[in-house]
Amino acid sequence: MAKSSLPHANKTRLLESTSPPGATERLAEVVHQQRPDLAEGSVQFAHCPERVLPGKVMTELVTNDRIVGGMTPEAAQRAKYAALARLMDLRAGHSV
Repeated sequence: MAKSSLPHANKTRLLESTSPPGATERLAEVVHQQRPDLAEGSVQFAHCPERVLPGKVMTELVTNDRIVGGMTPEAAQRAKYAALARLMDLRAGHSV
């Protein structure tokens, strides 16, 4: 992971991808290894799996329901609003 893409304190990192079980936890481990200056819990980690069919990606990104979870209740809550904001941008035709 490039240092420039590492989070700062008081941020939420939302893994929005088709990823295997444990990927969010692994992302948190990598960030904490590369940024030991970040206090435990200062960065929230969450996931929002993509569920799309080949050939219908753009349609399904806009129309499919989302499942959002987090490593903590706060992360899940913050991710819920981040995913909703992204969805609203997609539905409005804005690039994200």
